[in-house]
Amino acid sequence: MLVRCPNCQAQLNVRDELSGKMARCPKCSEQFRIGAESAKTNPLPSVDFDATSPQRPKKLKRPAAKEAEDEFGSIEAPRLLAATRTVKKKESDDESKESAGGSASEDQPKRRAISRRSTLGMLASLVDGAFWESALRHSAYLAGCLVIVGGLVGFLTGLIHSAVVAGIVLEIIGIPTAFMVFFMMCYPTSCFWKVVIGSAEGGRDIAEWPEGGNFGAWMFEMLFVGYMILVSLLVCGGIAKLGEVIVPHEMPKEEYWRLIGTEEEIDATSIPGKLLAKVAKGGKDVDMEVAAPRRVLRVGPAWVTMFLAFVVVFPFVVVSCLEPSTPTYVPWSRRVWMSLIRNFPAWLASIVLSGAILGAAVLLVVLGAAYAPFLTFTLCSPLGVLGLLLYGRLLGRLSWLIART
Repeated sequence: MLVRCPNCQAQLNVRDELSGKMARCPKCSEQFRIGAESAKTNPLPSVDFDATSPQRPKKLKRPAAKEAEDEFGSIEAPRLLAATRTVKKKESDDESKESAGGSASEDQPKRRAISRRSTLGMLASLVDGAFWESALRHSAYLAGCLVIVGGLVGFLTGLIHSAVVAGIVLEIIGIPTAFMVFFMMCYPTSCFWKVVIGSAEGGRDIAEWPEGGNFGAWMFEMLFVGYMILVSLLVCGGIAKLGEVIVPHEMPKEEYWRLIGTEEEIDATSIPGKLLAKVAKGGKDVDMEVAAPRRVLRVGPAWVTMFLAFVVVFPFVVVSCLEPSTPTYVPWSRRVWMSLIRNFPAWLASIVLSGAILGAAVLLVVLGAAYAPFLTFTLCSPLGVLGLLLYGRLLGRLSWLIART
């Protein structure tokens, strides 16, 4: 039926069953009741002509979903580790067809992207200038944290010369120092994890670095990386224990798992007198007096086996945790297992580089602890920035390569 707006006198065509209901004019937005006979009835819900008029198109009300899609790349619900776990995006078939049949100007970038999906491309990304330019802007505070940690650890190591001294030191300042080292390592560990995540997403540089003052996120990422290290050490300990049973040896169990040994230290004050006595006796041997036993680092075969196993197991655990098809806290992935065959050259190169980086770190720690702990750990801590960033970049690029193979 035809009705007229009492305000603008516009003639509107509405359905007969809407008689007696409140309506809004689509032109002047004035509300009025349709039909005079409906004045005696109870008021009914209003009807908006914007939604019922066939002359106006329907409005798409999805601005929130669009913002979520622009921000996160998808509109699915955020996960627990949305800020720390990458969502790998596979190349669509349309993109592959465009790369095969595109123009000559568009083929060159496509070929460059495909060439990165190889072992040589993975290794070349480790020296990418864009990555190191982005990393150097955040390395000052990272190096400062590592210098403080190195100074604290070196100071503790320099004080510990025997079991008695170690007990006294740990009771007095050991626990507070351990807490301080934990808090100071949260930011470097967060940087390491951001490098892994950013490299796994395929970018040349790292777009997201740890935000200043967000200590809660730093601590969470510190605990998550510690969880992966603990899982790797447990697996490596099982491998070392299995090697003790399988590989034949005549070494006692205490020596096989020994990490710190003792040796007798000669009393330096008695050396001049003993040398004079030796000369007086015509060069005969003279027993030197022993002052006290000294604690030294004597690594057994079990720890060597654990180190070699850690070089292989830890990258596998990290890449498995980055795989979106597996649960977040389950460091095992069938796809990563299959990549040991499909991407064997990449795994071999990653293991060799991991062994070199971790081996250099362990050698520096051993030599520093034996000779000058405080000076070595303090002065060489900035080198840890280079090793941390390089190792994180390597693991991230390995994950990126496996996801796109």
